[in-house]
Amino acid sequence: MRIDGTVLQEGIERTWHAEVPPSAVGHQPSALVVVLHGAGSEGTRYLEVQGWAEVARREGVLVIAPDALYPDLTRPPRFRDNPRIWNSGVAKPGESRPQLDESEFLRLIEDDLRRRGIAIDPRRRFLVGHSNGAALTWKLLAQEPERWTAGVTVAGGLVNLPPRNGPPRPLFAIFGDADPLVPLAGGEVGLLWGQTRTVPPVLETLGRWASSEGLPMQPRTERSDDAVTRYSWGPLLSAVVVHGQGHEWPGGGSSGLPVEIIGPQARHFDATAEAWRFLSGQTPLPTVP
Repeated sequence: MRIDGTVLQEGIERTWHAEVPPSAVGHQPSALVVVLHGAGSEGTRYLEVQGWAEVARREGVLVIAPDALYPDLTRPPRFRDNPRIWNSGVAKPGESRPQLDESEFLRLIEDDLRRRGIAIDPRRRFLVGHSNGAALTWKLLAQEPERWTAGVTVAGGLVNLPPRNGPPRPLFAIFGDADPLVPLAGGEVGLLWGQTRTVPPVLETLGRWASSEGLPMQPRTERSDDAVTRYSWGPLLSAVVVHGQGHEWPGGGSSGLPVEIIGPQARHFDATAEAWRFLSGQTPLPTVP
């Protein structure tokens, strides 16, 4: 069952979308996956184009795909000059972004779903984020670990490590070795809206995250072949680098952006299937927050 809803946050109407399994309607509490889109995109693309609605229907899991706000609320959102963007951290020079609390937004959506008679298992709340949504995933996992069971990030450049506020949660990170916006070696990159930023090397980024969890900075290589290279820092942090993959969602639908801007899209790796495989294997939280 598809639901498109709105909630009011600080007087601003915010939109969200969900695929609800029949079992969650007044019956058995369902695991929850919140899918956070990349900057300039929208939640519905990740439900339909990137396959999360199919995961919800097939696996009996509730999937919410909310929409980020856009800087100028007097005009409709538009990719080129008024893109949807999450309040995921520190704004870049010259960048305007909404300042509403995204965690509160997600709480409001859950409250709305409960009023509709949809049961959520609070021990199995998962986050999945792409690009700017990946940055928000890191932020929420670090700041509210009691609320989230585990997370998956795709093509996310963690420039600023968010402060820790509790025990670490399992994280699986997906990158591409042909990503012009989050290059494996790091460096200065041009963003899609004219700004530039300096991105640290990917393994350094993950090493800093690992170190904040008491894990070693350096990973071990678990497997490498023509398709992917897999890394692990321990049971709480793992990553995969997809060969020939740019900044798109691996194995999913195309954004339509030129390859010279967004990079190539690999078809030999299904990020949606890999993300769900990781999340569905996680142990539920032992207590209910």
